[in-house]
Amino acid sequence: MLYFCSMSQNFTQLKDLLPNAAVKHGIPVEVRAAHICDRGRRALADTPGAIVLHFKDGVLTVEVENSALAQEVFLKKNQIIEEVGKGVKEVRTRIKG
Repeated sequence: MLYFCSMSQNFTQLKDLLPNAAVKHGIPVEVRAAHICDRGRRALADTPGAIVLHFKDGVLTVEVENSALAQEVFLKKNQIIEEVGKGVKEVRTRIKG
Protein backbone atom coordinates (compact mmCIF):
# COMPACT_ATOMS: atom_id res chain seq x y z
CA MET A 1 0.00 0.00 0.00
CA LEU A 2 1.12 3.52 -0.77
CA TYR A 3 0.35 6.13 1.89
CA PHE A 4 0.66 9.90 1.89
CA CYS A 5 1.10 11.94 5.03
CA SER A 6 -0.98 15.06 5.56
CA MET A 7 -0.10 18.00 7.77
CA SER A 8 -1.84 16.39 10.75
CA GLN A 9 0.43 13.33 10.49
CA ASN A 10 -2.52 11.05 9.66
CA PHE A 11 -1.79 8.66 6.84
CA THR A 12 -4.08 8.52 3.81
CA GLN A 13 -4.07 5.70 1.28
CA LEU A 14 -3.48 6.71 -2.33
CA LYS A 15 -6.70 4.97 -3.38
CA ASP A 16 -8.62 7.43 -1.17
CA LEU A 17 -6.96 10.43 -2.84
CA LEU A 18 -7.55 9.34 -6.45
CA PRO A 19 -11.29 10.12 -6.68
CA ASN A 20 -10.65 13.71 -5.54
CA ALA A 21 -7.83 14.12 -8.04
CA ALA A 22 -10.07 12.74 -10.79
CA VAL A 23 -12.79 15.29 -10.03
CA LYS A 24 -10.22 18.06 -10.08
CA HIS A 25 -9.06 17.00 -13.56
CA GLY A 26 -12.49 16.22 -15.00
CA ILE A 27 -12.54 12.41 -15.17
CA PRO A 28 -14.72 11.45 -12.20
CA VAL A 29 -17.25 9.16 -13.91
CA GLU A 30 -14.74 6.60 -15.17
CA VAL A 31 -12.71 6.58 -11.97
CA ARG A 32 -15.85 6.27 -9.84
CA ALA A 33 -17.07 3.32 -11.94
CA ALA A 34 -13.69 1.60 -11.67
CA HIS A 35 -13.64 2.19 -7.90
CA ILE A 36 -17.15 0.72 -7.53
CA CYS A 37 -16.21 -2.32 -9.66
CA ASP A 38 -13.17 -2.90 -7.48
CA ARG A 39 -15.26 -2.77 -4.30
CA GLY A 40 -17.78 -5.11 -5.97
CA ARG A 41 -15.00 -7.62 -6.67
CA ARG A 42 -14.02 -7.51 -3.02
CA ALA A 43 -17.63 -7.99 -1.90
CA LEU A 44 -17.89 -11.06 -4.16
CA ALA A 45 -14.48 -12.50 -3.25
CA ASP A 46 -16.13 -15.38 -1.38
CA THR A 47 -18.30 -16.28 -4.40
CA PRO A 48 -16.12 -18.15 -6.91
CA GLY A 49 -17.51 -17.98 -10.42
CA ALA A 50 -19.00 -14.51 -9.99
CA ILE A 51 -17.19 -11.78 -11.93
CA VAL A 52 -18.01 -8.07 -11.84
CA LEU A 53 -18.38 -6.92 -15.44
CA HIS A 54 -19.22 -3.24 -15.19
CA PHE A 55 -21.04 -0.43 -13.41
CA LYS A 56 -23.34 1.97 -15.22
CA ASP A 57 -26.28 4.16 -14.17
CA GLY A 58 -26.36 2.74 -10.64
CA VAL A 59 -26.36 -0.89 -11.80
CA LEU A 60 -23.52 -3.27 -10.96
CA THR A 61 -23.52 -6.14 -13.46
CA VAL A 62 -22.10 -9.49 -12.36
CA GLU A 63 -21.43 -12.42 -14.68
CA VAL A 64 -22.01 -15.88 -13.21
CA GLU A 65 -21.44 -19.40 -14.49
CA ASN A 66 -24.91 -20.78 -13.83
CA SER A 67 -28.35 -20.04 -12.41
CA ALA A 68 -27.42 -21.37 -8.97
CA LEU A 69 -24.70 -18.71 -8.68
CA ALA A 70 -27.13 -16.10 -10.00
CA GLN A 71 -29.48 -17.01 -7.16
CA GLU A 72 -26.64 -16.79 -4.64
CA VAL A 73 -25.69 -13.31 -5.88
CA PHE A 74 -29.37 -12.30 -5.79
CA LEU A 75 -29.64 -13.41 -2.16
CA LYS A 76 -26.51 -11.39 -1.30
CA LYS A 77 -27.72 -8.31 -3.21
CA ASN A 78 -28.36 -6.11 -0.16
CA GLN A 79 -25.07 -7.13 1.42
CA ILE A 80 -23.21 -6.33 -1.81
CA ILE A 81 -24.89 -2.93 -2.12
CA GLU A 82 -24.02 -2.15 1.51
CA GLU A 83 -20.37 -3.23 1.10
CA VAL A 84 -19.85 -1.42 -2.18
CA GLY A 85 -21.47 1.71 -0.86
CA LYS A 86 -22.87 4.87 -2.32
CA GLY A 87 -23.89 4.83 -5.96
CA VAL A 88 -25.05 1.24 -6.41
CA LYS A 89 -28.83 0.97 -6.58
CA GLU A 90 -29.12 -2.47 -8.13
CA VAL A 91 -27.11 -5.65 -8.71
CA ARG A 92 -27.90 -7.62 -11.86
CA THR A 93 -26.57 -10.98 -12.92
CA ARG A 94 -25.82 -12.30 -16.37
CA ILE A 95 -25.27 -15.99 -16.98
CA LYS A 96 -22.08 -16.66 -18.89
CA GLY A 97 -22.57 -18.20 -22.25
